[in-house]
Amino acid sequence: KKTNIKKLTQALKEAFEESIQEATAQLDADIKDGSPVDSGRFRASWFRLQGTTNPGTAVAEEPPQGQTVPAPPVTQPGEGDPKQDQVIFNALPYSNRLCTSGWSKQVPEDWFTVIGDRWESGKYLDEALKSRGIK
Repeated sequence: KKTNIKKLTQALKEAFEESIQEATAQLDADIKDGSPVDSGRFRASWFRLQGTTNPGTAVAEEPPQGQTVPAPPVTQPGEGDPKQDQVIFNALPYSNRLCTSGWSKQVPEDWFTVIGDRWESGKYLDEALKSRGIK
């Protein structure tokens, strides 16, 4: 019995950690896919860090006139350590206006709020756990 409980506990722990990674990867993808794109710089300036409270000031470079910045890669499930804090940030000075003030006409005013509410309510994690038959 103890061996079975240990195996079950380990399997649940691994499934939960994988679900955290999957939820974070989906959040990263949704933010990047949902970002308004003019030059692409804003979308390319989303970065994910782990285990830090200081997200830094990294941003994508401004593209040459008439060109766009390619879409950035999204986090893949399995990247990162689910035991560490995950931070997804955009340090462009106008990012707050694009995310919360309806500054872009290319996306709905609440695009970022919808994603944030989904994260805060635990829906990303619920979906990841459900995909593994948990919950």
